[in-house]
Amino acid sequence: MNQIPPTNKYRNIDFYNKDGLHISHMLADSANINMSSNDLNAIGSVVVRSDSGLVLHTDTLHWNDQYDMINTDDSIMFTTPSNDTLYGIGFESDVDLTHWKIYKPWGVTERGFNVGDQ
Repeated sequence: MNQIPPTNKYRNIDFYNKDGLHISHMLADSANINMSSNDLNAIGSVVVRSDSGLVLHTDTLHWNDQYDMINTDDSIMFTTPSNDTLYGIGFESDVDLTHWKIYKPWGVTERGFNVGDQ
């Protein structure tokens, strides 16, 4: 596997959609890139901020270039512009954080909601 060792050179990454529009930004302590697949592994204090205001915090993150998806098996904290804070262990999403899945989730919301008729 042809891989660049972890470095802070790739720790500040911008993601763009297929039309070339900026959709999110990632910051990490360090990252490495697999030169044969263009996949990226970010390590340490990883934060992904979408342009829509969603924010993901985790310790490690993998970006799959072929599928344009990010994922982690680590603990996460995910916040929304509506002040919702979701936690979990394991996460996967597209890079603009619009289609996401949290594994083993729990969270806090500031919004009211109806539980339903009982």
